[in-house]
Amino acid sequence: MNYCHYKIDRYFLFVLGIGTGLGHITGIVVIGYNFDRRLSLASGVAVSGVGVGMLTLSTMMQFARDYYGDFGFFMFLAGVYFHLVVFGMVCFPSSLELGAQTKRKLESKENSKTNFNISSMVQSYLKVGLNKGCLCLCFAMFTYCFSTCLLYLHLPEYIISKGFQAADGTFLLALSGVTTMIGRFLTGLLQNFKIFTGMFLYIVTMIIVAIAIGVFPFLVHSSIGQIMCIGSVGLFFGSCYVVLTVVTLMFVDISYLAAAIGLQMFFAGIGTLAGTVSAGIYVI
Repeated sequence: MNYCHYKIDRYFLFVLGIGTGLGHITGIVVIGYNFDRRLSLASGVAVSGVGVGMLTLSTMMQFARDYYGDFGFFMFLAGVYFHLVVFGMVCFPSSLELGAQTKRKLESKENSKTNFNISSMVQSYLKVGLNKGCLCLCFAMFTYCFSTCLLYLHLPEYIISKGFQAADGTFLLALSGVTTMIGRFLTGLLQNFKIFTGMFLYIVTMIIVAIAIGVFPFLVHSSIGQIMCIGSVGLFFGSCYVVLTVVTLMFVDISYLAAAIGLQMFFAGIGTLAGTVSAGIYVI
């Protein structure tokens, strides 16, 4: 009986992972197809919602679990996720997206006359995968998610292991949510007004996050050190997602935007999986 429940749980988690990935990727792509002049600003506003969620939902989820129990908690969580469907229904294809689809289909038909016939989707990923610039972005996403996922996954337990209370870990997550919201919005503003280029912000924010995570174990024994490190991580964490579309369009045409971002998020998922497994092996 327990084995059956274990298999069902694994299937549910598998479906949950697929749904979360599809929702995250399409959210980024939709913004790229609906904004041209103020793309970075729109992306900054949109992804700032992640910070709002980290700030509000962390406490709300704990309250839901304490009040409704495990079953009610997951029903509450399902209701929150269902809002993706509701908001996704109003994201109709824009003229830019329809034009990109038409262009991609024409290119697919032209290639099928001189080459072997492959579906349009496979051709898109092949073309993007052979792009050196896009491959570099994929590698960057792999290494970025390899490390950052571990921080947020093990932060509460790590804080407790250093002699602090669970409430301190919750506070750091909330702090990270606030600074993430501010940082992503400011990143969109800086790029929108051409103060910094998208590639500069993409690289620099990743470097700052890496430095903050690297010095965190040396400052974790101090509350001020924790606030400084996690606040810095939150301020620059995810800022690369704000300019992801802008940076991607430097290497691929907009008709291949969805395939390019999808491939990068695929490598991001591999990095998250590899980082989690590597950490487990290291701890064991």
